[in-house]
Amino acid sequence: MVRVVKAQDDEARIKKTEEAQKVLAKMRHESEEEEASAFAATINYPYIDTNLIPIDNDNIRLLAESDAKKYQVAVIRKAGNIVTAVSPDPTNEVTSEFIAKLNQEQGWNFKIFVVSRYNFQKILERYKQMVFTDILQDLSVNLTGKDLEKFDKYLKDLISLRNRIIELPITQVMNVIMGGAYKLEASDIHIEPEEKNIRLRYRIDGVLHDIADLPSSVFKSLI
Repeated sequence: MVRVVKAQDDEARIKKTEEAQKVLAKMRHESEEEEASAFAATINYPYIDTNLIPIDNDNIRLLAESDAKKYQVAVIRKAGNIVTAVSPDPTNEVTSEFIAKLNQEQGWNFKIFVVSRYNFQKILERYKQMVFTDILQDLSVNLTGKDLEKFDKYLKDLISLRNRIIELPITQVMNVIMGGAYKLEASDIHIEPEEKNIRLRYRIDGVLHDIADLPSSVFKSLI
């Protein structure tokens, strides 16, 4: 669903809701980290807070998103045949059997850490972010020469995308908006006119996420 709303009418309510969500998220994160650490001690596995370490997307891609969800395990590092993985419960029969299968088929030697369910979900969300970036990279296939080089330069990561999306032709912007929302499983697309620009946001799992600020001049074309 695409919604065009007047941001000034809802600004106070939105800010209040977002602040409350941040506080609750922080409290939940701290509580779940304590629980995960305690659980790891009971099963004699090391615990890790993945929120504190950098994780390369290429390592996450080593497992398909469907497998990560189904077997509740994610790869966060690979050096040679040594694979560091995380799971909310590595003693789960389904999880342990899948890890053993990978060890046999891929020759991977695993270092398994217990991770909180909160942080594990954050890793799963990275798959969606990577898919969104891939969609944008696919657009470069239709460009050639200097245009291709310029376009590729600005697609190195999602942050640069947000900064440069305003330079895309309107037709490509719409493709990105709709395709990104679909792949990220957004329930709503919010196009919010503000004083100097237009705010583009997706609602994902009930929470609004800022995607880009677009110039007001493209408002009529977008709707």
